[in-house]
Amino acid sequence: MLPGHTDTSFAAGVAPLNAHNLKQSNAPDKPQVVYQPPLSDAQTTLVQHTVDAIQLVARPVGASPNELDSDAFIAEARAVAQRTASKITAIQGE
Repeated sequence: MLPGHTDTSFAAGVAPLNAHNLKQSNAPDKPQVVYQPPLSDAQTTLVQHTVDAIQLVARPVGASPNELDSDAFIAEARAVAQRTASKITAIQGE
C-alpha cells in the first residue's frame, strides 16, 4: 500500500532542500514546491516554516570560515532574534 498525498506532503515539501545548494550563503534563495492538489493553509504554513528553519540552520553549517567569522555569526544570531522577536545576549571577546 502506497502512502497518500496527506502522508507524503510534509516530506515532499522538505525534500528539495537536499538538492539545494546552500554554499552560496550570500545569495538569498527560496525554493518553491507546488502541490497538486493544493495543501490546506495549515499544511502550507507547517511546510514553509520547516523549510525556513532547515535553511536557517544549514546556512552557517555550510558557510566557509572566511564567510562566517565570529562577527558574522553574531550578526546572523541578532538578525534571527529580531525576526523572531526574541532577546539575545552576545558575549564577544575575552
